[in-house]
Parts: sequence; C-alpha cells; structure tokens
Amino acid sequence: MIKSQQRGSPIELTAAQEAEYWDRVIEGFSDGPGSRLWRQHSDRVNSELLARWLPEARIKRALKTDLFDEAIGDGLYSIISPHAGSFIGVDLSKAAVTRAVASRSRLKGLVADVRRLPFKSASFDFILSNSTLDHFQRAHDIDDALAELNRVLCSGGELVITMDNSRNPILALRRRVQNALLALGVLPYFTGPSYDARGLRKLLIDNGFDVREQTTLLHSPRLPAMAIARMIEVIGMRGLCSAYLSCLNRMERLAITRAANVTGYFVAARAVKH
Repeated sequence: MIKSQQRGSPIELTAAQEAEYWDRVIEGFSDGPGSRLWRQHSDRVNSELLARWLPEARIKRALKTDLFDEAIGDGLYSIISPHAGSFIGVDLSKAAVTRAVASRSRLKGLVADVRRLPFKSASFDFILSNSTLDHFQRAHDIDDALAELNRVLCSGGELVITMDNSRNPILALRRRVQNALLALGVLPYFTGPSYDARGLRKLLIDNGFDVREQTTLLHSPRLPAMAIARMIEVIGMRGLCSAYLSCLNRMERLAITRAANVTGYFVAARAVKH
C-alpha cells in the first residue's frame, strides 16, 4: 500500500516505508467524540452483511486481508471465528497485527503484503477483504492484490469484498481534496482508487471470479451523523445512543432503492473462484 509518509500528499514509498506509515496510523489512532458510536454502527452493518454471506458449509481456513478494524475496535473476528477451523489475518503493519491478536486467542496474525501473500496456492476456502484494496495509490495494485487472492483461494472458494463507492459524491469530493484534509489532520489516513458497483463486478470477473451477490453499505450521511454522535457523546446523552443507532440502521434500507449506488459509502460483493 503506497501512502503518504507525512500527513500531506502521497509519495512513492518502499515496502518498509509503507509498513512504517501504517504503524504510525495505528499507534496514533484515537477515536474522537462521535467516532465510537459511528464505529459501533459500522461494525454492526458489516457484521450483519457478513453473517448473511458466510458460506453455509463450515470454513476450513479463513483469511482476512487486513487487521485494522480488529486493531482499533471489535472488528469482524467474532463473526468469522465460530465458523472457521482456522482464521488468519494479515496486515502490512506490525502494530496492527500485534494489537489485533493480543486479545483473540484463535486469531493468527501475520505481517504480510496482500499483493505478495506468503501462502501456497489454494490455501484458503474463504477470504474477507474488508476495505483493504481501496488504500492503494495505484489502480494496478488492486489487480495485483486480487490476483493473489485468487491464487490462494481454492477452486469454489468464496471471497467477500468491500471497497469505497466511487459513485458516492461525498467520497468523490473527499478524493479531490484529500491532500489538504490529510495535511490538516481531518482525515486519519490515505484512501486510494476505488470502484462503483458495476466497476467492482467487472474487476472481479476480469480477475477470475464469478459474482454471486452485490450490495451497498453505510447509507447514512457521514458528516451529519458523526456531528450528532459527537453531541450525544460530549453531552453525555446516553439514553439517545440506542435511538441514534436504530435510526442509522433504518437508513440501510436505502440499499434496496434506486439511489443505493449513490448513497452507499461502500460497495460489496460475494464472489466465487472459478
């Protein structure tokens, strides 16, 4: 993953510098006011999707392509772990791996680059790539990563993938002014090229997958939602937390409307290797 070594514009980094960048992100990451409630909502939405899309048969070996969520919060470990014989998570950041495995006895963590995975071909029958591939600077890195995921996935194995939705106008605007927002510390980390639902489908097909299901996630307007969450947390209005989360969850119904491809912050797909 090629990120900015500083908070400003992305620059070309070596693999070691990339790892150092993400170590700094993890070590310096702190949830500000409103972030806790928003992350709780995000984990819930992703968990509900994953619960629907997990294979019916028991998973022998599962791979997760980054451990950021598990390093800074609950993440998705508890959803996959009961269904898998073994569960391995990789991350470019040693800090992320260390934090993620610290309180999770069944999670095996490995410092590795998803574009060059240290596993034999057909090593896994399930892979979860939860907003990992949308943090590269160059689009061809996404192809490299998907080629690797296809290689280590066994025939008939399943991939669940989410990425930033490039058709969401807020994300499109953020992409244009990202360098300034990084320099000001408004954004916690760099995000790179991504796709809309149609683009993700084509990307997966071109890389040897059959797409079985697609959807969009997180339809609440993020800035107003986090502003309200900040007010609830700062003032200490705990009684409103449940109502707030319930309201955000109801907005996920937009996933079945015609506006879904614009309102969703993420696109998601369930795909099977040929």
